[in-house]
Amino acid sequence: MSFVSSVSLVTVLALGAASPAMAESSPAGTSEQIPAAALADVDQHLQGLGVSSSDREGLIDSLIRGEAWDSMNGAKPVSVDSTTPGKTVTRFADGSITVSSVEQPSRISSSDTKGVSRAAKLAPPRGCKALPNSKGWIRRADCTVKVDLVLIMLAFEADYSVKSGYGRIDAVRYPQARTIGGWHDSLSLKIGRKVSSGKAPATARLSARVGVGPFKGIGVSNTAWTQLNVLSSATITHN
Repeated sequence: MSFVSSVSLVTVLALGAASPAMAESSPAGTSEQIPAAALADVDQHLQGLGVSSSDREGLIDSLIRGEAWDSMNGAKPVSVDSTTPGKTVTRFADGSITVSSVEQPSRISSSDTKGVSRAAKLAPPRGCKALPNSKGWIRRADCTVKVDLVLIMLAFEADYSVKSGYGRIDAVRYPQARTIGGWHDSLSLKIGRKVSSGKAPATARLSARVGVGPFKGIGVSNTAWTQLNVLSSATITHN
């Protein structure tokens, strides 16, 4: 997502709980000093995404100086990796990163169920599920759709179906947002097109009003969004 401003991402607010009923956060506080614990959270998250120690240090310094990361200022990426099914990792020159993903159903082999009771085998698995096909439709349920920009994360859960040349979104639920270095509110999750039409995919979009700052009396707000697109397969776009 791009904020057309050099205004700071500095004021760090508490993280919202990552639960199906995540509470919306509102603007709060105008402190220009970043709590050490919040910087540690950013550093830990970057480390978990495979960002090198030198790049993490540079990104933290940029955050303290009030400079927007390349991943959020419209800069061109230096690499885009989509080798993992359903997942795209985009990296930028300053070390910043975005990760977008559509959760894939787990593959369970017979060896995974050895020694497991019949009741446990019949219990529905947690997370994304592959449902029995119906009239040529390959069905998926409870799959998490997520875009993670480190300072901003948007996610929701979707049920969808695909077949060659077609896509359908059956349901969406549990909109979630998290911000570090700002605030968010006004979560909105809607199915835009339930069934694909020609080359136009079925779509569902989660949007939220997000803010970076305030810093030195300046605040910037914008709308962040991520969209599920289903046409033969499921993909994500975001701003």
